[in-house]
Amino acid sequence: MHRTSCVRHGRMRIAIKSACLVLILLLLPKTCSADNDNLLQGSTTTSSSSSSPKSPNLIVIMADDMGYGDAGFNGCRDIPTPNLDSIALRNGIRFTHAYVSSSMCGPSRAGFITGRYQDRFGFTSHPPTKPERVGGVPSTERTMAEALRESGVYGSAAMIGKWHLGAHTTSFPLDRGFDYFYGFLAGSSGYRRGKLMENRRTISVDKYLTDD
Repeated sequence: MHRTSCVRHGRMRIAIKSACLVLILLLLPKTCSADNDNLLQGSTTTSSSSSSPKSPNLIVIMADDMGYGDAGFNGCRDIPTPNLDSIALRNGIRFTHAYVSSSMCGPSRAGFITGRYQDRFGFTSHPPTKPERVGGVPSTERTMAEALRESGVYGSAAMIGKWHLGAHTTSFPLDRGFDYFYGFLAGSSGYRRGKLMENRRTISVDKYLTDD
């Protein structure tokens, strides 16, 4: 059974499932490299000489263990999801018969980030979470970030949130096509006073991670 926590945001109490951990991939067009560097460094300033990107920014969001009824567009009433509802109902397309390739978070992420059935490259269970242990998506497989970079269209990529695709240097986000990483390598994390990583540096966070 999933534990449900409540986070207070302003006057609103938002219920969040403890098992629902999010991976966000942000891929930026190569034609706006100066602005992309500012964004990956956390700056909102842009270069006045930058031309308009020919391709849109690509943002991919993956949530672990998010049930069918956990979003407003599928009938949920106790957990507000207005932004997701906007994408699903007004500004996007709903795929009602699409399924992940595994019921486990690690393998499902491996299939998701490579676009291949993860059993074909031996990713059948959760990967090691200790840096000294080799494991994760093998180097023979291309990640989404690596494939899009090779296309020549997208020049920068960021990974924010839960990685869970291996903690060894051969599996680290910055070694698998991403330019920026902010999150954690393991399969879970506490909501408060947790340890996160920014690129290769470990940082301590003394607040709710969902507010960071």
